[in-house]
Amino acid sequence: SNPDPYKIAYLRGGVPEVIRLATLDLMDRGLLKEQSKWFSGVKLVATDAKLPGADEPILRELAEFYRSPQPPTQIFKTKLNSVSAESEAWEKWIERESLRIDKDHVATHKTVVRSCVVLLLAIGALKLINALWTGHDNVAFLIFMMIGSPVILAMSTSLPKFSARGRRYIEDLQTAFSPYRQVPASYSRGGLRDSSDSTTFPNTDIALP
Repeated sequence: SNPDPYKIAYLRGGVPEVIRLATLDLMDRGLLKEQSKWFSGVKLVATDAKLPGADEPILRELAEFYRSPQPPTQIFKTKLNSVSAESEAWEKWIERESLRIDKDHVATHKTVVRSCVVLLLAIGALKLINALWTGHDNVAFLIFMMIGSPVILAMSTSLPKFSARGRRYIEDLQTAFSPYRQVPASYSRGGLRDSSDSTTFPNTDIALP
């Protein structure tokens, strides 16, 4: 079956990715335009074109939000009822299909990492106290290792966001939609580009397959 682009956006980045996708959709339809003024910067505003129908609640609510010019990032501080209504179903889908790492596994992993960090700090503190007690003043390297080791441990043992099943699902979608990759310049200028993920989707730079 055809994948729901909003559901995929939610899988990749939650509500912000859904908003990015919906905003770009409105721009592509000519229902949203960029307004740039030197004293107020770039803003987005809905055009006089007909609003999306009731069968597209996310797009309709977003268009209503931009009835008056708004900075592109302002929408991310606003709760959209239409997105909230879908979020619960999307979360159930993600859990049912096992697309993300299991929450219990994540919690156990965090507990183990925290315990290791505390242990490393305790060992480092004991060595530092012993070095100072025995008259060793050159402890800069020991302090660096005491601080750096837990950080390196936490970074090197971080869990991936998606399960193996989830990664395969996204890779399949990337392959299917790869011919359509293109990023409009206005999308990046408008402040909606997601720089946290290099993965793109048809005509976007949002975090989607």
